[in-house]
Amino acid sequence: MNTEEDEFRRIEAEAKRQTPCKGTSMKEKTKEMADAVGAVYPTLFLGRHDGVLFTETELETFVELVAAAEREACAKECDEARAARLAEQIRARGQA
Repeated sequence: MNTEEDEFRRIEAEAKRQTPCKGTSMKEKTKEMADAVGAVYPTLFLGRHDGVLFTETELETFVELVAAAEREACAKECDEARAARLAEQIRARGQA
């Protein structure tokens, strides 16, 4: 059993679950994905947030989530346009 492959499948499934839908802002979905990997939002003077902190592993996982979510969003657009073959090719990119 390949644990790296299992982790990728878990990340891809999470991204599909979190794929932005109509009515949800991309900023909200991006924050949800950052929260899902354990990002930290340091609070500065007067409660202001100037950034997000990731460990190297969290950042890699976040990037994989964002890429998987983008692939799924593109594939859904292809599904709606009745371009099933193209949708399959897009989804297959995450399995390579």
